[in-house]
Amino acid sequence: MVICSEAGLGLEPAISRVAQEIRTAHRAVAEELAMTANELRVIADSRTALINAGTRTGIENIKRLAATLVQTMQYGTPLSQALRTLSAEMRQETLTRFEEKAARLPVLLTLPMIIFILPCVFMVVGGPAMLQVLKVMRH
Repeated sequence: MVICSEAGLGLEPAISRVAQEIRTAHRAVAEELAMTANELRVIADSRTALINAGTRTGIENIKRLAATLVQTMQYGTPLSQALRTLSAEMRQETLTRFEEKAARLPVLLTLPMIIFILPCVFMVVGGPAMLQVLKVMRH
């Protein structure tokens, strides 16, 4: 959408173009964007169409996109700049979520490590010593 807005397309043609481009990869999102583009053509107030898209999906990122687009239209800020800022924020949030999940991994892997790896280590380290003790006790 950033490329479309920088190429001079308006909001509705940009949304339509993005819907066409992502149809094979993300069918549900493409259908929602196409529906939003149709609403933008039909409904006189484009803010209502954008807010409807966020409400229909219930997805936080689409709600944020709709709010950003409404704010862009309301205050007259450049669309491409607003979209770049929004995408950078969303990327950062995704990275933060991945980092949080990665930080939880050592805690989650502690119990399986204790159950499966520690007995093997004891057998390798203590096995020969235990065999020697048994050999000495027999004689």
